[in-house]
Amino acid sequence: MNKAGFILGSMLLAMSASVAFSTGCGGESSTSTTGSGGSTSSTTSTTTTVGTGGTGGGAAATCADYCTENLANCKDATKQWPSQDSCLAACATFAAGTPGDTSGNSLACRVYHTGAAKMDAATHCHHAGPTGGDQDPTDAVGGPCGEGCEAFCNIAQAVCTGANAQYKSAAECVAECGKFKASPAPYSTADTAADTFGCRVYHLSVAATDAASADTHCAHIVLASTTCTM
Repeated sequence: MNKAGFILGSMLLAMSASVAFSTGCGGESSTSTTGSGGSTSSTTSTTTTVGTGGTGGGAAATCADYCTENLANCKDATKQWPSQDSCLAACATFAAGTPGDTSGNSLACRVYHTGAAKMDAATHCHHAGPTGGDQDPTDAVGGPCGEGCEAFCNIAQAVCTGANAQYKSAAECVAECGKFKASPAPYSTADTAADTFGCRVYHLSVAATDAASADTHCAHIVLASTTCTM
């Protein structure tokens, strides 16, 4: 082979190698999917597209979720419910509300404050309990999670029934509840004897536990209670 032929052959060989490399490395694509919050991500060459989905305010909590967390976060001086059964029965009377609500007489509001109580129980536990944070039923100002007498009477109408019924109607209950003395401190299950709104809430919460408890405690929720007298 002469010199010109050798050079031409070398050039053709180099061109073939270059074509082969381009075919193997160019045009690569990858696709990845991430299930967090409904987000997907796909990448082709250097282009990335991201789509975001999800539920916005989050899924609604159940009474079981609420009661379990509330009993875990609110203990001792900030305890709101005497037992899981008591909490579940009372919770059934709460309006659902909208997930993420921070105010209003609803389960959603109590769920929010129950979560916040993990970091600050003294501030949030009584907001998340049966009173909604309302200490004074004699005024028109409710707590962060609603008017205390509204919540109290909804529970009373569901728990103290039949021979244990103390009020003929919710309206009658609300009218009498407005005469209960204000609680001097945020509500907790330690309010067992004083002549206050909180004491009557406590006995109502115990009455919600079961039928036997209702037989004993429903009589203590009224203005003329012989237990809430101190």
